[in-house]
Amino acid sequence: MPSNDVEQHFPVLNNDERMRAGRFRFEHDRRRFAVTRSVLRRILGIYLNIDPSAINFTYNSYGKPLLGGVSSYIVRRWSAFRGLWESS
Repeated sequence: MPSNDVEQHFPVLNNDERMRAGRFRFEHDRRRFAVTRSVLRRILGIYLNIDPSAINFTYNSYGKPLLGGVSSYIVRRWSAFRGLWESS
């Protein structure tokens, strides 16, 4: 992927993600991280109907990412969806 295409993904990332991308030794790893994290943010933004840059990731004690601040929203949405499914 040309570097100018990759640059469009960095504005969506937060400061921690930009710093993390900068720590990769190889440019192709830096690009892959930036693009995949940006795409993840954009997809979640569509599903959650929020700006992708507003998504906050937190990490559990094992380093696994969690959605900070929107988890309960997802649970509520899933509960509503499941209720629709079960009523049919």
